[in-house]
Amino acid sequence: MYRCLFFSQYIVSDIHVNDYKTTTHRVGGDTFNTLNQEYNMNSRLEKLSDLLTQAHHQIQQTFTQLNPVIGVRQNLRQSGFPADLITIDCLSSNKRIFLLLNDNQPDTLGYQMGLIDSDPDMAFNDISFENINSELLFNWMKDYFLNESHA
Repeated sequence: MYRCLFFSQYIVSDIHVNDYKTTTHRVGGDTFNTLNQEYNMNSRLEKLSDLLTQAHHQIQQTFTQLNPVIGVRQNLRQSGFPADLITIDCLSSNKRIFLLLNDNQPDTLGYQMGLIDSDPDMAFNDISFENINSELLFNWMKDYFLNESHA
């Protein structure tokens, strides 16, 4: 895969080969190269972010009373646990959907329904990452946030 983004005088080119990503940055006449071996994790987070963006837009268009807040928490990674936690909050119902991207399970997405003011427990449900799509995420938000019962 090759991607090139143009921002005025700043050009970023990404070339993805196997599990490595080489990034070329050009600012003016200077060129900088970086090699990122964590491409797989970054690409999963990027893919999930794109799907969440689509699902969020559809939720806002379909249910104007819902305005979920989506956040990426990397405090697990900072604590030494190789994972990112994505939260989807519904402030009006105090409900939260937790999505867990664990580096040790690259083909799986962990998910759990909970409350904003409660930490998740360790009993995440698992789903194959390849089965995640914007329609599924939309349905999770719709079904959970509009349901009157609590987690």
